[in-house]
Formats: sequence, structure tokens, C-alpha cells
Amino acid sequence: MTLNEFKNKVQNMSEQDFKTFSNLMYRTFNFILAVEDMDMAEINKLQALPKEHNINTSSMELMNEFKRLFNLDIE
Repeated sequence: MTLNEFKNKVQNMSEQDFKTFSNLMYRTFNFILAVEDMDMAEINKLQALPKEHNINTSSMELMNEFKRLFNLDIE
């Protein structure tokens, strides 16, 4: 997918899809920032918490949402 195709996909999203995408990116960014200084045991503990107690995202959720929103396979 080119940058222009990505921009077009985002611009043509429904309001609900854009909110989902924005929230997913926010949660992913914050998770990456949080894990930079953590060891694997701490990361696994954080990932196991219910979503209402944190702002992380699972790799499966990220992959599924990107497939749904952009028809992209993220590995």
C-alpha cells in the first residue's frame, strides 16, 4: 500500500472506523513507550491485565484491525 492509498483509506473511513483506528494507534504507541524499559516478565504481566486497567493492545488485535480497516497483513 502506498502512502497515498493509506491516506485515502483513512480519509474515507467512517467516523466509527476512524475512532477505532485512532484509539488503536494511541494504545499501540503508549504500549511501545511503556515497554521500552521493561523486561519480558513485566511486559507479559501488563499484556495480561484487562483492557479497562491499561491502554495496551495485543498483537492479535492490531493485526485484526489493520486487516479490517486497511486489508493489510501485519506480522
